[in-house]
Amino acid sequence: MGHCVQTTGLNFVHLNLMQENRQRNLTSLLRVKEILTRLAEQQSRLRLRALELDRREGQLKTLQEDIQRQVSQLEKLQQEIEKDIKEKKNQDNSQLQKAVALYSKMDAAIAAQSLAKLDRMIAVSILKQMKEKQASLVLSSMGAEESASIIEEITRKK
Repeated sequence: MGHCVQTTGLNFVHLNLMQENRQRNLTSLLRVKEILTRLAEQQSRLRLRALELDRREGQLKTLQEDIQRQVSQLEKLQQEIEKDIKEKKNQDNSQLQKAVALYSKMDAAIAAQSLAKLDRMIAVSILKQMKEKQASLVLSSMGAEESASIIEEITRKK
């Protein structure tokens, strides 16, 4: 009987150890499960973040392409404007040359009266383009104050 108690006691101790081991194993498994759950949640969050970043990257590429398209359009527009300005300057210069030719062929007194009625800047431009001899005849046909004022503008640097 003593032997049974002793065997039963060993069995009891052995059962206790097994139960403690099971409890530790269960606790370890629960910790592992908790860690795996957290990792899965974190992986899910990272996947969502990656999707959001991909979406934003797509938006940025679209915006960048739009901006590049607009820059190209603006550059083309700028070239057209520069071309138009150059054409306008050429046209204005051509018209100025025609006016210079007309005023150069006019009688100096009549040219002086006509120039006095024009916008001052246009009159100055015409006189600047005329040959000096013709311009001096026109200026001498003007009043002293008028011719002095125009000569001052002709000599003024811009």
